[in-house]
Amino acid sequence: MSLDAYAEHLANGTWKKIDMPDEDWCSLGAETKRQTFYGSEETKQLGLKILPTLADTDIYTNGLEQLEALEEEVKILLNNFELTGDDGYYWPARLSYLLRVIEAAKQYGDGGRVVIG
Repeated sequence: MSLDAYAEHLANGTWKKIDMPDEDWCSLGAETKRQTFYGSEETKQLGLKILPTLADTDIYTNGLEQLEALEEEVKILLNNFELTGDDGYYWPARLSYLLRVIEAAKQYGDGGRVVIG
């Protein structure tokens, strides 16, 4: 299994998935990356608070304030992905996709959210 992220918006009291272009989709890594990347000691040492919780649970970021906090964490991770020994493609592609998902949700302000799991 793989980790996925998607954006939703609140419409008439119900969360509706925001369509992203098919060619835009990218997994956020294998399920094991919850602990070995997102929840690793290295990410915690970067001061991240939201993404490391993926080690134990799915993430639901609701509203503009939480979306902006998640966006900031993704940018920090994107600027420090070399901690993983990555060749420069694997993590940048996945984290850049997550930034696009966040941007889609932010268009709905406090009525937008991102789900990662």
